[in-house]
Amino acid sequence: MLAAVATTLGEGSAVKYEIVAEAYRDLEQVSSRLALIERLAKLVSQTPAALLPVVCYLGQGLIAPEFAGVDLGMAEKMARGGRRHRYGP
Repeated sequence: MLAAVATTLGEGSAVKYEIVAEAYRDLEQVSSRLALIERLAKLVSQTPAALLPVVCYLGQGLIAPEFAGVDLGMAEKMARGGRRHRYGP
């Protein structure tokens, strides 16, 4: 999704997926609220303004705003099962 958005916004608006992935990895490993806020602030500062909504939705586990009605075509139980498999019960 980031690549598609970056493509439509032009080359100067791209944010590297590696930056986003590293930020989310760091967030999973930190439990301190201040450290979480600091890491999120760093991610936001590295993200072009046009891509901020996409990065924020991804951080919430969404790919689009809920009111957009984007359907991945997956059953909710199947999606939960995938999360459980990855992150545990």
